[in-house]
Amino acid sequence: DLQVENDKPEKDSQVVKAGQPVLTPPVVSVLPGFVNKGRLHLMNAEQGIGKSTFCLGLFRALLSEQQTGQFLDLDVLTSKNWRLYLIGPDMSCDAWKEPLINYGLGTVIWEGPEGTKWEPIPEVVLYPQETGASLSPEDIARYRQLALDAKEEGKHALFVFDAYNTLLSNFMGEVDERTQKFAKPMRDLSKGMANTGATTIVLHHVSRTTGQSVAASGGGHNSLGSIPDVVVEMSSMGRNSDRMFIASAKRITQTTLMVEQHYDQGQWECHGNAKDAASRRDLLE
Repeated sequence: DLQVENDKPEKDSQVVKAGQPVLTPPVVSVLPGFVNKGRLHLMNAEQGIGKSTFCLGLFRALLSEQQTGQFLDLDVLTSKNWRLYLIGPDMSCDAWKEPLINYGLGTVIWEGPEGTKWEPIPEVVLYPQETGASLSPEDIARYRQLALDAKEEGKHALFVFDAYNTLLSNFMGEVDERTQKFAKPMRDLSKGMANTGATTIVLHHVSRTTGQSVAASGGGHNSLGSIPDVVVEMSSMGRNSDRMFIASAKRITQTTLMVEQHYDQGQWECHGNAKDAASRRDLLE
């Protein structure tokens, strides 16, 4: 009872009513139509389609020396003060080497018979498989502190969590996606990263089933998609095509583009607006 009484004044102080105007900061686009600064994003797609490298390509563009960089032919919020926290327990440190180097986010120090010695560029902090990174309350508190420290240093923090399933299992073991328990760590992460100024993208592996959108196949009963500010969906254009659709939904200007990855060159190419083409593809399926 004492705890309830102690919490009541703090909760009452958050009530909004007439005579107590609230200042809401403007929404700042990092990637127009897909990523907003300081918001939580969920990216749904099949495993291996390119979610991770999409985020690497975006971050490389954010570090552009040009006053206005571009990614997918869209103007992005460039700055030398961006910092990427790649929470990537889906892959080992060795496995991260190639994509980071391909996308200009890793540097080879030397190569020899014993292997390749490399490191990420100074703007990238990598938490690979070996760290056992998870979505436990302790780890979420650590991510929050990293975000606050970056903010104190004048940095724009971009957190990419790759991927939700692995981060969850490192903390809770196997969890049925159809249960509320599956979505709870996402809620905890949303609360933990709130008011830190960090932009957060959570990657989630889903299976695309016949007759369903990627969002629907990842939905189940866990309400995962109801938690983030923005949901981004990436899906293959067809079995015999290297091109794919990327679409956004929720609290953002909904956008659908046809894109293609050139992995060896560390580039993503945009083939234009694709809302009608994506709709036709779904009808055919």
